[in-house]
Amino acid sequence: MKTFLLPSLLLLVLASLAQPLRAQTPATPAPARPKFQKVLPQTPPGVTLLTREVAVYPEHTVTLTLYVPDKPGAYPAILDIHGGG
Repeated sequence: MKTFLLPSLLLLVLASLAQPLRAQTPATPAPARPKFQKVLPQTPPGVTLLTREVAVYPEHTVTLTLYVPDKPGAYPAILDIHGGG
């Protein structure tokens, strides 16, 4: 019984001494979050950039970005649907 009691008592004393040391250390503030700004690429000459809101939710807004040629005609199109969360 003595062999178990002595290490337990020693751990209890060490833990009680460590508590005030933890309380005295100042808490470091959380690092500031960087503020990002969305940057769209420059459009080539003869192309207009259009941005339309497709759906508005309380959490976020779904936008559609279109690059439309200035001259009328039939052009190929690329549709990119992002599936990430």
